[in-house]
Amino acid sequence: MDRTVKAIIKKLFFKQDRLKTQVPNATFLVSVGFVAMFSLVMLSLIVPWLRYFYFDTRTNDILVVNAPDSYIDFIENEESGRYPFGKVITNRSSNAYYDFLAIGKWLHKEDAFMAIVFPDDFDYYASKGQETEVLTYCRTDSLDYIEWKDYVIDEHLDSYRNYLRDRNDIPVSENDAFIIKEDAMTFSKLSGTEEFIRAMAKNVFPICTFIIILYVSMSVGTNAIAGEKERGTFTGIIMTPAPRRSIALGNILGVALNSYIPAFIGLFLMWLLPPYRSLEGLLYILLLTLSLALLIASVTILISVMNDNVISAQTAFLPIFLVLIAVCVSCMQEGKNTARLFNMIPVYGHFYGMGKSLLGEASLIDILVCTLVSLILSGVCVHYCVKLLSKERFTASIDTVTAKELKQAKRLKAKLQEDFVSRPRAVIFGYRPKKRTSLMNFISDQIMYPLALLSVFQMIAVIPTIIRFMKKPEYTDYIASLQDVTSTKEIILKSFEVMNIFMSDPVFLILFGIGYILMIDRYIHRVTKKEKNSLETIGFKKENAVRKYLTGLLVGFIMITGVFLLLNVTGQIKSVSAGIEFSCIPLFIAYLFMWIPQGATEEIMFRGFMMSRVASRFGLAAAMFFQSLMFALFHGMNIGFTPLAGINLLLIALFFGLWAYYSESIWSTCAAHTIWNLSQGNIYGLQVSGNQSAASILSCEYYRSASDLITGGAFGPEGGLCVTAVSLIAIAAVVIFYKVIIPRKTPSAPKA
Repeated sequence: MDRTVKAIIKKLFFKQDRLKTQVPNATFLVSVGFVAMFSLVMLSLIVPWLRYFYFDTRTNDILVVNAPDSYIDFIENEESGRYPFGKVITNRSSNAYYDFLAIGKWLHKEDAFMAIVFPDDFDYYASKGQETEVLTYCRTDSLDYIEWKDYVIDEHLDSYRNYLRDRNDIPVSENDAFIIKEDAMTFSKLSGTEEFIRAMAKNVFPICTFIIILYVSMSVGTNAIAGEKERGTFTGIIMTPAPRRSIALGNILGVALNSYIPAFIGLFLMWLLPPYRSLEGLLYILLLTLSLALLIASVTILISVMNDNVISAQTAFLPIFLVLIAVCVSCMQEGKNTARLFNMIPVYGHFYGMGKSLLGEASLIDILVCTLVSLILSGVCVHYCVKLLSKERFTASIDTVTAKELKQAKRLKAKLQEDFVSRPRAVIFGYRPKKRTSLMNFISDQIMYPLALLSVFQMIAVIPTIIRFMKKPEYTDYIASLQDVTSTKEIILKSFEVMNIFMSDPVFLILFGIGYILMIDRYIHRVTKKEKNSLETIGFKKENAVRKYLTGLLVGFIMITGVFLLLNVTGQIKSVSAGIEFSCIPLFIAYLFMWIPQGATEEIMFRGFMMSRVASRFGLAAAMFFQSLMFALFHGMNIGFTPLAGINLLLIALFFGLWAYYSESIWSTCAAHTIWNLSQGNIYGLQVSGNQSAASILSCEYYRSASDLITGGAFGPEGGLCVTAVSLIAIAAVVIFYKVIIPRKTPSAPKA
């Protein structure tokens, strides 16, 4: 091996301070977060409810859910083709026959290998000669079960079909009496320990390997060349007679060695487990981890060559880090029909190959192709590294400044730049930053933090509601309706259809409200504990808080009432009925419980926290635009979203931002936001960002001649011109009030 290559590898591998490189907080948090989340996912595989999917392989009984009277008569009739291999259990019923969790539980308790689920009122529809759908759920852990299932369908249920025809006097040629939908859900037989170890081998260990290689490569690789440039020592290296190819190759091999060793050790320890101990699997793991480490190291060094300091190199590498982790997540959703090509291409092939190597299912050809392609891509990266380093020769030959002079120039440049810590560009709510953060970290934090909170805490409401929904008859109807879905647009509409169902569930609304309260708590903790600031820095000033909140309620109600009146005046809408049913009062109260923290949460996110922090670094105008844009984007995934809806959301956010800025408080905007949503959905009965309320005082309908441009269509009034007009008037009013009326009422200080 080239002496230069050896020297660089030794320098990178044995350098004691290589792990002291500054790594962006976002990268570290993403790494830890992914490890934690996937650990929880794998842990969920052994929680108690999944034991219902594990069975005794010696059973041959059938579980029949919602058994109709005609079927019971059929199996009791000695002359019919009864099921001869075991018992037929008919003591279970369910309103939702797609509820596979309940079916799995019952299969476990009854020790049956197959379930036949009839819909409600099966006999009624059969007597009318109408075809109905019968579902079958079957275990797949034994080939015998497949044969038994075929027998049940071809012989037993076919005999029952003939029995129905004879009983109801239906001609054979008219229809099939009922349609059998096979394998609605299959259940595999593995012990809890085997299932857990298999999941660890296929998912957890590969993704942990990826994270280790990515993280170590970024830590060492970005410091290898970009760090040398930052310290001013790379000029000396580039001016040596060492070949540029040796410099690139030495750095790549050094980084690959650093990341390969801990990654391989982890997979090797997994390989030592008795079920997966094979020399063939170990060799496959060796090839895959080595080729992955070389590929990632090549990309890292290429990025390091293209940047002048460690932070910029790590910032450039961060999107690659996130994309590759996202690819790993998609690999964890592998289906039975995954194309073999994915086992041969880098990243996908590495992830699948690691798991399959541990399980003894890997193909040597797939692994060799994946390794070869990875080496080719690594060679391409080396080629471009050499080209870029060759250009550094000219720069180094004319740059005769010393490392000390370079450092002095950087210090001077930093002094000339405006320091947003000591001199913030704008101060809102009295907030002043206490420390500097990198631009990439700052922007990603402002976007990712609220997104992460919404994703995590809204799951508190969604997951229990989905489980409850699966127990209801509406779930069966919803699943059946998915058979007609053929386009992405229809899929989106169906997903929002479920959300509208959830919005009529008081438990869902209460859980949503609790989630918003927890989000508020997180922001309070961040401001008071992490930043060491008071709550006044996010707009919660104690002076006149009650009066400001009541003012916000009044202004917000007047605004949405103005929208409602405009819709009436322009002939777009009509009131059908007034009053709320007694049975809907609990739902109305649940809406109230949800809207109050919801309005406050969004105001804290966008106006209180985001606007003040962005303003300190980029100024007032940038803060107003950024918080308005984020507010619009966060609502942009709702059903019926249009460009006009986006403009209206920008205007509404701008109004709230200006009001909060001029009043130096968000008490009023919290109240206005809450009453806007409450009045729009639960007083006037209009849609709120695409969601229809199930409990409103007024019930309204659009005229057939109504224009979506005015009404907002499926998105609701916030997507129409009426809200545009009201928002513009509100913006003008707040500017005039605080810039014209208030200054006139306040006497100027006497001039000396």
